[in-house]
Amino acid sequence: MMVLVPLLLGAAFLAGWLPVTLELRRTNERLRAVELELRLANVQRRLGTAAAEARRNNFGIAATEAGQFFDETQRLLAQEPFTDQPRLRTALAAYAARRDTVMSGLATNDVTTATLLSELYLALDGVRDRGL
Repeated sequence: MMVLVPLLLGAAFLAGWLPVTLELRRTNERLRAVELELRLANVQRRLGTAAAEARRNNFGIAATEAGQFFDETQRLLAQEPFTDQPRLRTALAAYAARRDTVMSGLATNDVTTATLLSELYLALDGVRDRGL
């Protein structure tokens, strides 16, 4: 009898604790996924703003936004493993590699840079839409 009571108490504890713990784990995973999606949306927004400002010949504002886009892209690549989205990781790395070209184009008021920024925006939009 002395052994049965602790076993029943332990089983009752596990019956209540285990489902809550599993639900918490699922909720934390979903939160992490949503936070990543928000960061990606903000990165894409910065890129879109840079493209729009470059098309308006506001190269200073475009350079600021593009610089923030590239900085955040680098942070994402450094902080996120993208294990479920290897193509997204590859795409972000390819965009980050374009930093010097874009920033020098904006610094020299090269109007073709607006087209390049727009192409990058549309490509990122396509990658995100496919969930790759």
